Amino acid sequence: MTVAFHSTVGLGFSRRAASMALKADVNGRALVSAAWLNENRSSVGVVDSTWHLPTEKRDAAKDHRTRRIPGSIFLDIDKVANLETDLPHMLPSAEFFRESLQALRINVGRPVVFYSANGFVGSARAWWTFRAFGLEDVYVLDGGLQAWIDSGFPLDVTEDQAEPGAETEVPTVRLRESFVRSFDDIIRNIDTQKELLVDARSPAGRFDGSVPEPRAGVPSGHAPGSLSLPFTDLYQDKNGRMKELADLRKLVEDLGIDLKSTKPIVTSCGTGVTCAITSLALFELGVNSSIYDGSWLDYVARDGPIVRS
Repeated sequence: MTVAFHSTVGLGFSRRAASMALKADVNGRALVSAAWLNENRSSVGVVDSTWHLPTEKRDAAKDHRTRRIPGSIFLDIDKVANLETDLPHMLPSAEFFRESLQALRINVGRPVVFYSANGFVGSARAWWTFRAFGLEDVYVLDGGLQAWIDSGFPLDVTEDQAEPGAETEVPTVRLRESFVRSFDDIIRNIDTQKELLVDARSPAGRFDGSVPEPRAGVPSGHAPGSLSLPFTDLYQDKNGRMKELADLRKLVEDLGIDLKSTKPIVTSCGTGVTCAITSLALFELGVNSSIYDGSWLDYVARDGPIVRS
């Protein structure tokens, strides 16, 4: 299967080398099951990167302190971000990202598994961010915290946090530009159509303009030439597990997306979080995609042309 672009060699660390100690091979996939995580928990770092829309009025960090996978730490995608822009959770500089990982004591010398308390919301974005900075030995817990609970594995419900891990040196990283698209890239592509822009916002009414955006004052609609694939359509159940590969492939191909094409795919959503779920699903199908980091919030703020239909 042809991928949209190839990762730069020599960045971060080798997925294969770091994964040799694991008890079960992941076969080149990013999704891991709760059983796999439980079996390999002593060999991996576990990171809760749950994120909620501001309108939900949920405190993911507070929830983590009283209900988490044992030994996990919390990564706030709103803080490990570019703090000098009005847009939320945009990619930070390479140096700030590296310093943040060191402060959180995330050991990137071993595999890292991300999870969310709400399916993939947050965990997919963290997975993509690490990969964007060249850290490839990263995985996502399929179904998130609920899958862990449903499998009967233990939760840490104490408010006493475990002692932080040993200090670790995070290697110098740099951003792989091929992972990211900007507003200017999207505008150019309206004319050239050299890339396929896939909009992950849910429900689909946000795409056609029939449903308002969750953020006040933000119009709904879509960029000309883009395609709607709501991230919720990728789930096989209400607990947020990803569809099986065959079902994912059928869903994507029924929308007219040619997975064998060399035409690059760009994913977008409201603010660059849930479109990472779409990029994760595409990765499972063997296709790399880039993300429009600012996504719809950036697009409308810059007066990009809007289609409503």
